[in-house]
Amino acid sequence: WTDKIITAGEIVSERILEAVPIKPEKLKTIYYPIDCPNIPLRPPEDYLIEFDIPPKAKVIAVVGRIRQVKGQRILLQSLNQLITEFPDMVLLIPYRDTASNEPEMQALKNDISRFNLEANVRLISERKDILQLMEFVDVGVVSSVESEVICRVAVEFFSVATPVVAFPTGCLPEIIRHEKNGMLTNLKTSEALTEELRKILVNPEFCERLGRGARLDAETRFSPQIMLTETLKVFGNALKKK
Repeated sequence: WTDKIITAGEIVSERILEAVPIKPEKLKTIYYPIDCPNIPLRPPEDYLIEFDIPPKAKVIAVVGRIRQVKGQRILLQSLNQLITEFPDMVLLIPYRDTASNEPEMQALKNDISRFNLEANVRLISERKDILQLMEFVDVGVVSSVESEVICRVAVEFFSVATPVVAFPTGCLPEIIRHEKNGMLTNLKTSEALTEELRKILVNPEFCERLGRGARLDAETRFSPQIMLTETLKVFGNALKKK
């Protein structure tokens, strides 16, 4: 019945077309925008001290709720594979909406203990400087194996010039431009995640280049101004048909 439908990603458009008998030209994808702060936000030495991180350690982060679909336990397997090459490596896990007694949290802590990763993992409960933490790390990880229809967290990493390594879940193949703003795995396995993370961690210049590409995409592809302009075009075209 509507003249135009705005979706937050091509994956949403595809699902609508599978479910509803409408013409593809009715759909318009406009990505969720992000504001880009002035960087740097906070000196990294602060976090080195707070989280007891060796000065030259590689640091990665996964941000979000502790849930099975978010793949944090798969990331722990990958970390376990990487620490043979990067023994000082640290994984930050800022999280929210997950109590310490929830099964997902207990399973995560059990895996940390099982892999002897206590010295390499920092569980960080909800706090206000998450964006600063995302800027501080070398690489952001989106290890989700399901969902991620919008995946705002990937674009938040982009906004502070941090590249992202991700599984090909939901909209992530649209957001991650392989070897441009991050790395996209072929499979949703710890081995595939390890392979793509290693490519960045062994090459600081490559990591910096990906970070610049991530920030540029945040400023252009995911700009609030682009969202406004494209949305007004949709409204204008719909009104012309009336």
